[in-house]
Amino acid sequence: MLRTFDSPIRPRRLTSLLSAGILFLTLHAVAQTPRSIAAPPVAQVRPVTDIYFGQQVIDPYRYLEDQKSPEVVAFMRGQADYTRAVLDSIPGRQAFAGEMSRYMNAEEAAITDVKVAGPYLFYRKRKRDENQASLYVRTASGGPEHMLLDLPRLSTATSHVSLDDYTPSDDGKFVTADLSSGGSEEKTAHIYETATGRELPETFERCEGAVFSADDKSLFYLQLEKLAPNAPPTDKYRKPMVHQHILGTPVAQDTVVLGRGISPDIEVPEFSFPIALTVPGSKFALVIVTPGVDPDSSIYVGPPSALTTHTGWQKVADFSDKVTDEALHGDDLYLVSFDGTLNGKILRVDAAHPDLKAAEVVLPASDLVLSGGFIGTNVLHAASDALYIQCLQNGIGRVLRLPYGPTPSRPPSRCLPPNTPTLSRPRSPFPGRSLTSPVGRCPATASATIPGPPRSLPCT
Repeated sequence: MLRTFDSPIRPRRLTSLLSAGILFLTLHAVAQTPRSIAAPPVAQVRPVTDIYFGQQVIDPYRYLEDQKSPEVVAFMRGQADYTRAVLDSIPGRQAFAGEMSRYMNAEEAAITDVKVAGPYLFYRKRKRDENQASLYVRTASGGPEHMLLDLPRLSTATSHVSLDDYTPSDDGKFVTADLSSGGSEEKTAHIYETATGRELPETFERCEGAVFSADDKSLFYLQLEKLAPNAPPTDKYRKPMVHQHILGTPVAQDTVVLGRGISPDIEVPEFSFPIALTVPGSKFALVIVTPGVDPDSSIYVGPPSALTTHTGWQKVADFSDKVTDEALHGDDLYLVSFDGTLNGKILRVDAAHPDLKAAEVVLPASDLVLSGGFIGTNVLHAASDALYIQCLQNGIGRVLRLPYGPTPSRPPSRCLPPNTPTLSRPRSPFPGRSLTSPVGRCPATASATIPGPPRSLPCT
């Protein structure tokens, strides 16, 4: 059985025990710190003032960001030594830590981040006593697994390598892996062949996400700017560009398809993240422009040829329309909008003639909070049979199934069966967006209703 961290299989008692134990030890440490333990070092206040959007912001500890400074290194070591001394002085802590380790490592392995693509299941798997999860794959119909990416072997004693994200192609033949070292979050994307584990020669530096084209022959990836000497570190986010890479060709031949100043039809403000993608089964291409961490995005549709001609795009929504998520299925474009509502609603527009004012409301605002992560994002998942919707009701996660087509022709929607493992078909791992298509998960305690016609059935 595949187990995920969000599975209800894990006993709640363990969570309660762990929380209670941590609280007890924390209070005990505060009250019982021996006087023999030297006080921790105190950071000096050295104010640095910046102006952001006309607002003065004072940072008293900017100098602590320089982790190569001997002064900063000494301060960090002093803090760490003090913390270790306090923890080691707590009576019974060593036995408690050993008991917690036994419980936390009771399972042979933990499996997370499961995605399905073509005939394959991809997932991260962390074995007992391993610090990192590696990337595995097996056929969805069964059979043995094999490791695609061995994370512990990639790391060294002085450099820790992280798998920040991975994206299989729709046919499952290839998978991209975004790797960063030393906690830098400065990602380089690599491509691996699923059947053999072979790494393709092309890599993509400063990559903030990649998604395969509808025909799986090319890759759209978002690349940050290369910093000029002495430029502020934030400048790398000033004008990120979306490139198209044809598999098997040199990276030097990649073309820019989207970014600030590239298309006269598309406005890309500075420090915004543009996304470009094509969708299997649709004759349209989709562009999303997200202003940094703000989920409200501008949306454009056009023919796939617009990615090379840079003309022919139609604006569907502006930032002021408060659209936070989208899914394209054939000629239908589904949008999550928070315009005039706190919890969100779902709209459907004709991609050939996009008119937001004439959009059909397929899921009216209600007590359902549309959220698959950050509020309003990762909500819509366009699968082959229906649109799946992630939301919250009274704090409980739910997955709704909404058949495609206009409202009058839909049969009653229903929630997925309880305890269905999360399986995602990838569409886009770009910042703040996840245009995935799940086979879903409905919590065992959940019941789901879509207000108004059509009526949905509860989870059973």
